[in-house]
Amino acid sequence: MLPELAQCGLGIGALTGTYRLNPPYRVPYPQAMPSQETTPTRGIPSGLC
Repeated sequence: MLPELAQCGLGIGALTGTYRLNPPYRVPYPQAMPSQETTPTRGIPSGLC
């Protein structure tokens, strides 16, 4: 999950599952994560990857 998230930058499944399961992930940047994950979490990852 870590390598995929770092490679893609914003993995839909990795990001949503990791940041939701691991509180420390969204703690450092709670406003940056949800803000970016709200829009690109569906179509952007496909294009980025």
